[in-house]
Amino acid sequence: MNTAPKTAGRLGSKKWRQHKDYYLKQCFRNSSEIETHKGWRQVAVWVRAHYCAELISFLQNPDAWIEGGVMMKDDGLTTVVYAKFGGGGSD
Repeated sequence: MNTAPKTAGRLGSKKWRQHKDYYLKQCFRNSSEIETHKGWRQVAVWVRAHYCAELISFLQNPDAWIEGGVMMKDDGLTTVVYAKFGGGGSD
């Protein structure tokens, strides 16, 4: 059940955006373990310990990694691809 329209109507459009922005800032914020990058159309979140040349390559050109990975979900809103970085020993 989607409660967003009811909540959005109760709060008003501007308040709803403020509430959503506050929530996303709390969920996706930088910390000593997590790094985030927020762009116009995407959000990237990674563990700082796994920051390497392959991750930089992925962040600069994600389409190349998407083409080489295993597609798990692709619809009008999200794309989920499994791509493994080599050398780290973990997924």
